[in-house]
Amino acid sequence: MAVMHTAVEQTSSALDVLRDSSWNDPLGAYAHSSDMMRLDNIITPPDYLAHARQWVDMGVQLIGSCCGTGPEHIRVLKENLPDHIATGES
Repeated sequence: MAVMHTAVEQTSSALDVLRDSSWNDPLGAYAHSSDMMRLDNIITPPDYLAHARQWVDMGVQLIGSCCGTGPEHIRVLKENLPDHIATGES
């Protein structure tokens, strides 16, 4: 199960809900970083990485990104997260 199309700042809280449920299978996070229509308030790749590291600590095994992020965000994830974490962009 994955938390998708959720603001970066709300993703950890949503993951907490999943962890507190009976869900015992892999978790994923595909956060967005902006108002999807205006693409403003874009998070920097290093700041997105900081959130992603928190998600890894919460047990997330698949991390991607969507609206308001791009290839540079994924590159930073791939270069800095453990090898067992799958990364990608939707």
